[in-house]
Amino acid sequence: MPHSSNPAAENWEARQFEAFGNLKVESANPELGNDGATVASITGEDPESGSKFVIAQSKGGQLNLFADDTMNVYGGTNKSAAGCGLNMVAINGDIAITCHADGSVKISGKNIIIDAGQKFEVNANSINFKTKGPNGVYFDTEKLEANCKTLKKGNLAPRECRWGAKVTKGFKVGTGEIDAVMNDFMEDAVPKLDAAASKLQDFVGSDEFNEGISKATEGLNNALSNFGGF
Repeated sequence: MPHSSNPAAENWEARQFEAFGNLKVESANPELGNDGATVASITGEDPESGSKFVIAQSKGGQLNLFADDTMNVYGGTNKSAAGCGLNMVAINGDIAITCHADGSVKISGKNIIIDAGQKFEVNANSINFKTKGPNGVYFDTEKLEANCKTLKKGNLAPRECRWGAKVTKGFKVGTGEIDAVMNDFMEDAVPKLDAAASKLQDFVGSDEFNEGISKATEGLNNALSNFGGF
């Protein structure tokens, strides 16, 4: 709503101000702010540190809470039954949570439930899912897609987005046959590679391996001793 910026139009006679030690109560301050004049405000200030808080209602209808340090809101202190202990409701409009500078927005709880009636959207430079339990990540949906135009790499890329599907597009041998061959190869090769790696690890730590290394080192030293300068 429009607000007058003419100091002559400011009614200072209607202003009331009371101070109770470190607490100040003010009403009808005509000085204009970002949302007009101040209808009423309560200010508390520590005379030693200068730290203060302000609760103020503007002429434009906004209620503002300011704190120089941390602001804590607690609910459900004496609540014995399960249920909501702190409720934030916007009758109309959005609920915006903004963290300036390099801070983070943190949400923690035993269970976190996000219930979107229509759309749930996440925009970030990177997204990392970490699970500590054996259940992992589960998608229960009728449709799960990826954008092949932007998806370039990763082991979860859909078949049509993979390099093999792109280079064989239009061939009689489709990606299904290629995937089947690759899956058969991996099912057969992976256990053999794991077994070979296990045997190699056991051999590297064996006395036979250490003895062989010792003999090879001794032979190399003997050979080098026959050349001048070694």
